[in-house]
Amino acid sequence: MSPVKPLRTDVFISSTYDDLIEYRAAVTEAILSLGLFPSGMENWPLRDENAIQLCQRKIEEAEVFVGIYAYRYGWTPDGYDGKSITELEYDWATERKIPRLRFIMADTQSWPEELKEKDAQPALNAFKSRLKRYVVGIFTTPDDLKVQVIAALVKYVPKTNLRALEPYLRWLHEECKRSGLLRVLNPRDATVDTKSITIDKVYTPLYFRRGTALTQMAYSKSKLVVLGDPGSGKSTFLQFLTVSLTGHLINPESDWMSELQEQGWEQGEYIPLRVTLRDFAQDIPAGTMTGGANLLFDHIERQLARPRLEACFPALQEALENGSALVLLDGLDEVPDERRDLIRQTIMDFIQRNHQSNRYIVTCRILSYTQEAWKLRDMDTQTIAPFEEEQIAHFVRAWYTTLAELREIDMATAERRTEELIAEMENEQVGKIAQNPMLLTVMAIVHNHQGALPKEIARLYQDCVELLMQKWRPTAATSLMSALAVRDVDLDQMLEQIAYDAHSKQAERQGAADIPEHEIVGIARARLGGDLHKAGIFCDYVEKQAGLLIGRGQSAAGWRVFSFPHRTFQEFLAGRWAANNDFPEIAPELAERGANWREALMLATGHLVFNQGQTTLALSAIDSLCPADDAPQTELDWQKVWLAGDMLKLIGLERAEATRKGPGLIRLVRQRLVELIEGSRLNPIERAAAGRTLSVLGDPRPGVGLRPDGLPDIIWADEIPAGFYWIGSDNQRDNNAHRQITIAIPFRVAKYLVTQAQYLAFQNDTSERGYACAEWWDGLAATDEEKLRAQPRFPYANHPMEQVNWYQATAFCRWLTWHVQQAELIAADEEICLPHETEWEVAAQGVEDRTYSYAGDFDLTKANMGETGIGQTSAVGLFPDGSSPCAALDMTGNVEEWCLNRVKDGSSVLGGADLRVMRGGSWLDNQNLTRAAFRYDFAPPHFRNYHVGFRVVRILSSHGL
Repeated sequence: MSPVKPLRTDVFISSTYDDLIEYRAAVTEAILSLGLFPSGMENWPLRDENAIQLCQRKIEEAEVFVGIYAYRYGWTPDGYDGKSITELEYDWATERKIPRLRFIMADTQSWPEELKEKDAQPALNAFKSRLKRYVVGIFTTPDDLKVQVIAALVKYVPKTNLRALEPYLRWLHEECKRSGLLRVLNPRDATVDTKSITIDKVYTPLYFRRGTALTQMAYSKSKLVVLGDPGSGKSTFLQFLTVSLTGHLINPESDWMSELQEQGWEQGEYIPLRVTLRDFAQDIPAGTMTGGANLLFDHIERQLARPRLEACFPALQEALENGSALVLLDGLDEVPDERRDLIRQTIMDFIQRNHQSNRYIVTCRILSYTQEAWKLRDMDTQTIAPFEEEQIAHFVRAWYTTLAELREIDMATAERRTEELIAEMENEQVGKIAQNPMLLTVMAIVHNHQGALPKEIARLYQDCVELLMQKWRPTAATSLMSALAVRDVDLDQMLEQIAYDAHSKQAERQGAADIPEHEIVGIARARLGGDLHKAGIFCDYVEKQAGLLIGRGQSAAGWRVFSFPHRTFQEFLAGRWAANNDFPEIAPELAERGANWREALMLATGHLVFNQGQTTLALSAIDSLCPADDAPQTELDWQKVWLAGDMLKLIGLERAEATRKGPGLIRLVRQRLVELIEGSRLNPIERAAAGRTLSVLGDPRPGVGLRPDGLPDIIWADEIPAGFYWIGSDNQRDNNAHRQITIAIPFRVAKYLVTQAQYLAFQNDTSERGYACAEWWDGLAATDEEKLRAQPRFPYANHPMEQVNWYQATAFCRWLTWHVQQAELIAADEEICLPHETEWEVAAQGVEDRTYSYAGDFDLTKANMGETGIGQTSAVGLFPDGSSPCAALDMTGNVEEWCLNRVKDGSSVLGGADLRVMRGGSWLDNQNLTRAAFRYDFAPPHFRNYHVGFRVVRILSSHGL
């Protein structure tokens, strides 16, 4: 690598000239006041260089671009498609992907007519329309512009002595190149450390659940909590960000920054400061009672002492003090409970005491962060989305390309295996496993060695552990068993016990446990006839050959400390120990130790069923978790019910029903899950997960699925009588206006939103009176594209149907009306249709003038909306405490609901493409958008999305609203 360059920031000034001389001077003053270097025509020495080439070269040399735009388009050189030099400068800066700060003169600012370029007005307007999408400021006077430019440029001021930090940056760059599992994967014939798979070679960009790139969000939010499931890529992202930023700072001529920019990072040269929070918690002196920034400073200084980088600590402090640091705090959930408040206090104090321009990213598991005790004040929170197909394919290609570059396989083999592994993802079960980056990595390891993949997670981990322990280096494994005089099963049992003991002692940490060497040696020694020498051989092999234990330094007592490469390996092996040791008896005991044993118990179940073929033993464990003669009472009891449901889902209904015990157990678990939902047991996020499990097992609740004849089983809420009702509110401008309306004919809304099971009965109906029947679409003006069958984003039978447009919802109502009339379930003069928005609002708030469908103030525990944190649709009826006065559920949140009427006049006329009203808000909306009076009034009838669904109303066909 080339040495660290002296940091200098050139700022290119772009504008028309004669009309903006004073403004350019103000910008130049602003740039100089910050210690930056202005680059503009008035600052360039005279030379014979072509003016256009000179401008382009100066932009190539600049780090930041400032554009000032008023009422002139500028000189238009020949040969550039009629573009002015001002627009060309902007385009060149865009091609370079340097930060572009755009300032446009306010329309209200008076301006001499002679300084306006009227003949170029169309081109100027078109250029300004491009700029206004990304405008930084609207200015008036030169002084106003100067203030705005200073505020925008301050983050580009070079603030830190990079030369003093160079040893730290190089160390951190190399340290973060290989994550836990990648450390295992040195090619088998590697002779030098550089020949290994590094994170930058296989990293696949991550996204949040709303489709925003994780890198882009990390740059746009100065204080961010990144949530994710185990193996979702939280720590890997921090390592990739660290590797990229340090790589750029070490070698500014490299491609590190451009690769970050492609993922949404805006050039910011921040100094990464990465802290593993569990190491920090362990490092806090015993007896410490109060958290504070100094605790974290002291830990950082001690950490730098290990690689002998103490001299870099003052420069790191300087970076924090002047606002050029990116602080990465990894694994909040891995902090022991007794240190939790201390760590929270320390983080908040550390943020408060350092420069506000620093950036902070904290990672945590989703379920841990649902607890108020873990949450950090004033920080944005986002959840990582599972991998999509494109991300999976990207990783697989990167994986095999890297193996070919390392000469582990040839390029032809790499291409063939890439296509084979991507093709494996077409299997629904395999594709679902691959949505988790950690599991996808394990799949790639196993696939490269075996050429095929198992379809279950427990088999996948079994194959991976066996591969690393015995097949990755088969000669070494054979020598080990010979030296220890043991079989492969003995090696397995030692690993299982190490994992089980570690998990038992540190399960609350959630990350992989820290395991002192003396504990590993003690377990191995006891199983090797007390031979300490053999125990040492085993320990060395697992670390240096198999890579299943990774050195993490030394404990305070001087012992070497190890951990598994990822917590899921620890959980799998601990679960395997439980599966092999009276699982039905031990499962309830482990479940009572808390949620941190949940994954280990799931993997134990998978191991019994898919690796050992002992389904009945696994069912017996479920029976002990959810006994028929002992109704759940405590929250812990309900946690065990939810766990029992997930274990049963893992086994599969068909496999369970084929046993003597299975059918009765299925009925019992289903009923207990219904009781969990209808009794508002567990917190909303956990209850939503239990609702998804119930969907897979078969939701038996009336009104959620289908009748025996295959028609939707609609349960109606209480009747709304005819009469006068007050609706709306004038205290918010986007409310439905406060007014009195008349309900002429009684009606009843459906208790539940239309579920996927119910809507898909219509969509999958291929009969003459099915989905394609012209009568259902008559007069709706729906095109063939607008009739395309809906594909729900969150496919669970008991969730509301989403991705359905107004035309389809209306056609469903017509189909349902005809069929239930034929079945004599409603009278011949009754109709099922979408509710008019006035009907919807009366059903939502009754005569009580409620703000939401439930009584009282906003309560995130009574509806699935943004603040609740579920992050997707949920099973209908999940919030019984959110019931409306007529006993309808989910009228606040879950999905926005199509209404019958047009926006512009409230008419229920069905034809045309006029905008239609939606009400109720959804799972991603805030408390303001889920009010009963709020109307979403700009949705065309062809609109469909994953937050839009509907419910139906039963009313006489002669109603005339």
